[in-house]
Amino acid sequence: MKYAKTCLCVVALLIMGSTMILPVKVSAATVPAHRVQMRHYQLVAHMPLTSSCFDTLTTSSQDRDIYLADASNRQVDVLDLFSMTMERPIGTHQFAGEGGCRQFEFSHMGPSGLLFDTEQRLWVSDGDSTIKLFSRQGHVLAKIATGGQDRVDSLAFARSKDVVLAVNADDPRAFVSLIDTHTLRIL
Repeated sequence: MKYAKTCLCVVALLIMGSTMILPVKVSAATVPAHRVQMRHYQLVAHMPLTSSCFDTLTTSSQDRDIYLADASNRQVDVLDLFSMTMERPIGTHQFAGEGGCRQFEFSHMGPSGLLFDTEQRLWVSDGDSTIKLFSRQGHVLAKIATGGQDRVDSLAFARSKDVVLAVNADDPRAFVSLIDTHTLRIL
């Protein structure tokens, strides 16, 4: 039986208002790995943010950055985890919506879902029922329409099949699209 003694530097992102609270160091008692209970939390740092409407975040295996979907500013914020600073935005004003966090307009706001594929391209779902594909440096590589009316809400990546799953949950008839990461076509 495997035992977990300490969970070293588990990163937890808690968004409260406009402050992001970054990594939390977590310690656990010596128990079977499948029954680890968190016992101690220590705030390491916090980072003030200029926005108040975030959706999802992801990380790249190639850098130490956090990519955060920022619907208020209609961009993806790239945050450096170690310096606790915003490095740069990606796709400023290339996403749907008017910005801000207006009540009941979420079905047309973007960006929303984020993920990296095996080629380290950033997939970003948007409020106009499209997915925008960027390089890690922020260059637009493609725009893929799912054919819906409302935003593509969530994304998932099936690494073994090189397929991205895109969910249009807000459409009158919710649907899922499977997109080949090589051809960028809906299957």
